[in-house]
Amino acid sequence: MNLAAQFTSNDLYFGSPLVNAVTNGQRARLYAPTKYDGGSSISHLNETSYRAGDPNSLMTPQVGAAEAIQNPGPITLKMFDEMGWFNTAIRHNPSLRDTETAQDFVVRANVVSDGTIVPGSVRLYYRVDNGTDAPGATDIVLPMTAASGSTQYTATIPNPGLGRRVSYYISAADVETGRTYTAPGVLLATDAPNTQPRYQFFVGPDVVPPALVHQPAPFIFVSNLPLVLTAQASDNIGIASVSVEYSVNGVARPTFNLTRQADNITYRGSIASTGSAPIVAGDLISYRLIARDASSNANQTVSPASGAYRVPVVSIKAPRLPTSIISTRLQQLRPRFCGQWLLHRAANRL
Repeated sequence: MNLAAQFTSNDLYFGSPLVNAVTNGQRARLYAPTKYDGGSSISHLNETSYRAGDPNSLMTPQVGAAEAIQNPGPITLKMFDEMGWFNTAIRHNPSLRDTETAQDFVVRANVVSDGTIVPGSVRLYYRVDNGTDAPGATDIVLPMTAASGSTQYTATIPNPGLGRRVSYYISAADVETGRTYTAPGVLLATDAPNTQPRYQFFVGPDVVPPALVHQPAPFIFVSNLPLVLTAQASDNIGIASVSVEYSVNGVARPTFNLTRQADNITYRGSIASTGSAPIVAGDLISYRLIARDASSNANQTVSPASGAYRVPVVSIKAPRLPTSIISTRLQQLRPRFCGQWLLHRAANRL
């Protein structure tokens, strides 16, 4: 049966565990008359199933004589809960990142709900080394606790030692829906197993170089100096510096560091012309960027990977007509000029 036929089948239901819990396991019947009724069909409960006096009759399409009801009814309220009107959320900032320091790691989460969190349901699930979905892998489960009246929950992962990768997720349940929520959330898919994603970090010596992105200018007008350089740099441990090595006409000039911007990923600086080190039209600026991370290995990425970016300094010259065109125009103007000059001389003698 196609969708249009179902909408006019007079046999359409809202299937939901939350609704079934308040209807003794019966699906909620929707209003779906054989002739589609815009604004009423599908958007209401079935009139004949929930007549006047039924606690769910407010959301049927017709109002009975002298019928007065101020409560949406348990079915509608649970339908709203199913649609997301009721909310329970685990708000977690995965601030734990790769580190070279072996230590205990505190995991924090703010767990909030429109209802009541099931006592003891806020938990931390973690693994060491055996990956996200390794066969036979099992999680270590830690209860997350909060001070009385607080929504801030914490748990501590014991020191895993160096050279270890830690992965984890957080779960919580509420009383009203009976559902268990996780962070990160699970992507529900019909064509693949629903795998629980995890946060993860590595503890041990870092050998991963930074990521560095830069777009060079093809040229610069001398009037637009200084040459502004912008780059994006990021790293699993953190960026220690982004420096610029440059030369003008092949003569090296002092290296300098770009300045980290407010977003913590953008770096900016400029190559300027100064009185002691001028840059003029016709010069060639060559440079490369070097991003170094904050690890003990000081891993680095160079951009470009080889050679240097080359930016010629140019000026805007006034347009000039070719000599042949200028000569032709003068010859065309000469008779007119001479005639005007003779008339002017004759008028002055009268």
